[in-house]
Amino acid sequence: MKREHGEVLEDFAPEWDPPSPGELIQTELDATGRTQADLADRMSISKKHLNQVIKGASLTPEFALAVERALGLSSRLLLKLEAEWRAFRLAEDARADLAQHVGWLRNFRSEELIRRRIVAPGDDAPTRVEKLLRFFGVSDPAAYERISLKLQASFKRSSAYTIDEHATALWIQLAVRQANSIAMSAPEHDAMRLRRVAKQLPSLTSRDPAQAFVELQADLLTAGVILVYVEEVPDTRVSGVSLWLQADRPMIAVTGRYKFADSLWFAIAHEIAHVLHHLKRTTFLEITADEMEERLHHGDSSDPHEIQANSYASELLMAGLSEDELSAVATTAELVEIADSVGVGPGVLAGQYAHLTGDYAKFGKLRVKANLSALGVTAA
Repeated sequence: MKREHGEVLEDFAPEWDPPSPGELIQTELDATGRTQADLADRMSISKKHLNQVIKGASLTPEFALAVERALGLSSRLLLKLEAEWRAFRLAEDARADLAQHVGWLRNFRSEELIRRRIVAPGDDAPTRVEKLLRFFGVSDPAAYERISLKLQASFKRSSAYTIDEHATALWIQLAVRQANSIAMSAPEHDAMRLRRVAKQLPSLTSRDPAQAFVELQADLLTAGVILVYVEEVPDTRVSGVSLWLQADRPMIAVTGRYKFADSLWFAIAHEIAHVLHHLKRTTFLEITADEMEERLHHGDSSDPHEIQANSYASELLMAGLSEDELSAVATTAELVEIADSVGVGPGVLAGQYAHLTGDYAKFGKLRVKANLSALGVTAA
């Protein structure tokens, strides 16, 4: 069985209740007609000590060896049984503790957890809590609050709109898990190489978006940057994120919120700018309300990091054209000719023109739809 990053192979709920070593010792005493007092004498221990182990106290290797010599039970068997019995009791106690966290589970849509295969339809509430904690890589909801939600406090957002912070944490973790499966085999981050790769982005924009995305993924990986696509989780308003993984590799993740390829390329260029120019341990999350999405290229934030990232993306995709030159384009044929001359997809210039002038209809037919759904990993 292939083990995914962070996956625990053992089932959470044990399927059988193993006997304790003490129960096995007492069974053997009953079968042979011997007493606890007799065995205690033969083991050179107190009857009280023996009785405590028989009732469930911990069994040490030295104790197991003494039982083997005095009673004939295998010390290896006793120690293996001790480990299994303790693990079973630990799991049972954990299930009891998890019951108090069922309220936390309600922060997440169960249908979304099932669809992403984080939990199974037949799982009871404690099992779902356990699986969700393992998914986030934390021991309890308090740790989730400190790590997953604390991360969101540092987000540089392109929108001030209220979002579902738990749905956002779920999407980010899906992206991180997908990226982590690649990160350990990725080369070290190379900023100079990233700049060279970024300069090739305009030439990819004239290609089929899905094919170009795959090619860009491979090119960015050579610079130690992991680019992933993860289908949007409802109620997040997330369009993209850039952050640094524990493997010290930058990750860029995007969703299917973009309807047009030019918006997708702009968002990726925007996140590349964050990786190149901004604080290494800051997470930049781009969140756009549906009615604000057409402002993506200029954002609705006054944050200087966002302004700089938007400027970088615009300049990169304009391929040397000035805003005045693009705004002055009069016909579709002229726009296509200019796009060919500078080596960028006409749809990209059409999108830039729309954002500069507010006229989305004039060159709207040149904007290409982007569908990356075939590339996404929706499972945990």
